[in-house]
Amino acid sequence: MLKSMEIILWNVKYGRSTLKVYLQKKRHLIKKHLPTFLIHLYPILNRISTSCVSYILPFIVPTNNLCFERLIEYPKVWEYLALNKKDLILDIGSGASCFPSLLSRKGFRIVTLDSDPDRIIIQKRALDEFSGEIRHNLQLIVADAIFLPFKKATFDKIMLISVIEHIPKDKVALKETRRVLKENGICALTFPYSVTPQIPESEFDLRSYSEKDIVNRILKPTRLWIIKRYLFRKQFLRAIYRVISTGWFIILDFLLGIFAHNLENLFGDETKSSICILKLMNTN
Repeated sequence: MLKSMEIILWNVKYGRSTLKVYLQKKRHLIKKHLPTFLIHLYPILNRISTSCVSYILPFIVPTNNLCFERLIEYPKVWEYLALNKKDLILDIGSGASCFPSLLSRKGFRIVTLDSDPDRIIIQKRALDEFSGEIRHNLQLIVADAIFLPFKKATFDKIMLISVIEHIPKDKVALKETRRVLKENGICALTFPYSVTPQIPESEFDLRSYSEKDIVNRILKPTRLWIIKRYLFRKQFLRAIYRVISTGWFIILDFLLGIFAHNLENLFGDETKSSICILKLMNTN
């Protein structure tokens, strides 16, 4: 069982690396706007700031997109995929998140694909700080989910964690997912869910999925079968989630994971706002 605290601790460690890479990419902009008298002090200021920020900020800001929802999604995806060391895993759209590197650290072979080159660059440079085994197990590719650069039936397991709601041609992306998934392979899929049509909570979300959408946009185009499903309600404390996802101490996510999740199951309104996690199988 993958524990929330293990995810948090790895995110802090891996987050220091991705954050340092991000700072390096922005360094020229910082230097450009420094007052003239500070230019000569820049090397010293840069060393101090990079050191402080890379060690302190991951404890304050949930880097790598780690938020309360991920602390529910990652363990459930881990459970649904039932990974073994022989599996070849495809991760679509995780970008610079800590989850692919956590899996590779555990000895699993994983290919992470993202359409954003900057996220892949950050992930790749961050990996340079870790042992060869993690780098060897994790392959990074820039590509679009609607045209996967792989042969048919390449992967044993595939995961799309809060991705398809951002893809305009989601049905095409899911057809591609099925194409590269082996027979009897497992796909773990997470997305915003609502019983009735809802306006997306985030400007980056194109849609949420109702029961009708699950059938018409996921099952019919892919001909995959639902083996398990799980609903995580997030209406009851939604305002707190928004605070957590934009900052504050990362440990609050863990505390919410202990207490708020049970409150959601008791009192949350699943008709308004939920995260759906599906375990799908390719039965051909």
